[in-house]
Amino acid sequence: MIRLLKGVVLVAGCLFLFGCGGEEGNRASDSESASAKSSGTTEKASNNPLARQQQLLRDAKGIQSILDKDTEEKKKALEGAD
Repeated sequence: MIRLLKGVVLVAGCLFLFGCGGEEGNRASDSESASAKSSGTTEKASNNPLARQQQLLRDAKGIQSILDKDTEEKKKALEGAD
């Protein structure tokens, strides 16, 4: 009975992962949107193999600045509550 349950869970997990897959279609649309975005930029940016990592770093810095700003506002509100 336990082996059957493990098998059912394994099959259900595999079906779930396959259902969530669809990465090939998404990658094609991502590359199309990226090429559309880069068409307006310089050619040097389109030849940069680290462009994705650099964009992730810029995004992370932006998010960190938003979080820092929010933290400062919360600290001021907390000090004002005292």
